[in-house]
Amino acid sequence: MSAADDAFDTGRLLAWAARPKEVPGQHEDLFRVVSRYRREPDFAEHADAAHGLLTEPGRLPR
Repeated sequence: MSAADDAFDTGRLLAWAARPKEVPGQHEDLFRVVSRYRREPDFAEHADAAHGLLTEPGRLPR
């Protein structure tokens, strides 16, 4: 997938993370991005980095 796809799916994954009561079995989009996170290490790394920036504002990676 492209960098644009990675960025879009990372945004979708983070948006779903803000709705903790939702589960992948009930939402096709959530199932898709969670599955991608689990099977693609590069995407997971990208998503983890974005999550870290959101949870620790002001602390940018070096």
